[in-house]
Amino acid sequence: MKMKDLGLILSLESVIKITEGILKTAYDSRKKRKVNKASLDRTIEYNEALIYHLRRLKEHETSANQCD
Repeated sequence: MKMKDLGLILSLESVIKITEGILKTAYDSRKKRKVNKASLDRTIEYNEALIYHLRRLKEHETSANQCD
């Protein structure tokens, strides 16, 4: 059974925090290990963009709720 089926949908803030954690882990991995840097760079770039857009969505939702 999926979380969505149980009505356990993560809040936008929770998703942002999870993504920030993933991004921090990717930064740490890039510094400490000799891993595929191109792959890590794509992961970092993706998660930075995701956080940016989630924050914009959150701002949009906040401003829309204030107008109501």
